Amino acid sequence: MSYPPAFANDLRPVRRPAPTLYAGAILWLFSAAVHAGVLVLDGWQWSGSVSFRKPLVFSISIALLLATVGWVIDRLPDRPRLASALAWTFLVSSSIEVGLIAMQTWRGRLISMSSKQATRSSSPPWEHRSR
Repeated sequence: MSYPPAFANDLRPVRRPAPTLYAGAILWLFSAAVHAGVLVLDGWQWSGSVSFRKPLVFSISIALLLATVGWVIDRLPDRPRLASALAWTFLVSSSIEVGLIAMQTWRGRLISMSSKQATRSSSPPWEHRSR
């Protein structure tokens, strides 16, 4: 039965931008694992505007997006400059987005300019969860 080896060969990157996106996906999966650990230590507080759920979910989502885009770019016709530009655009923009989401969680405050949101002190997130 040659199905599993053929499937594994199909997942291997052939061209240059795919490994870059796969590496970004692995880093975001590592970030998701770290945030899952903090979420467990924080008492599984799943709701709230600055819960560790957001960086966890966004890290997993961006990791899947980067891996998928890397796989698709790898299978498209060979246009190295376009593929590289797309890969780096996805990698940098998604990293900025998830980085800001993680930063607001670790700060314990939203970054938005909404006046409806109450501002919190600059204490660590685990100190003001019970309020």
